[in-house]
Amino acid sequence: MELVEKIADKQTGIAQRDWKIWCNRLEQCLFQTRDSKVYELFNEMNLNPLSPLRQEPFRPEYAKDNSTGEGRYYEMVLDKIEKSLNLSTLKNL
Repeated sequence: MELVEKIADKQTGIAQRDWKIWCNRLEQCLFQTRDSKVYELFNEMNLNPLSPLRQEPFRPEYAKDNSTGEGRYYEMVLDKIEKSLNLSTLKNL
């Protein structure tokens, strides 16, 4: 959970012009963690550890929901990440 908190803290300060780069980097970095045992533990608990990243307080104002292009792009990236880590069917925290 510390990782999710660090991501949230960092991404709320990302400039709008850098948002897509941030999203792509986030996807790449989290994909590199795919073999982590942490995901197995969350699967056993049926909990998606990345679900808090979808919440408004963890997102910059310009991407706070899917009403903006930046918000829709972010949610698409989170969907891809969750599918690649086998988290998409788990319950939200």
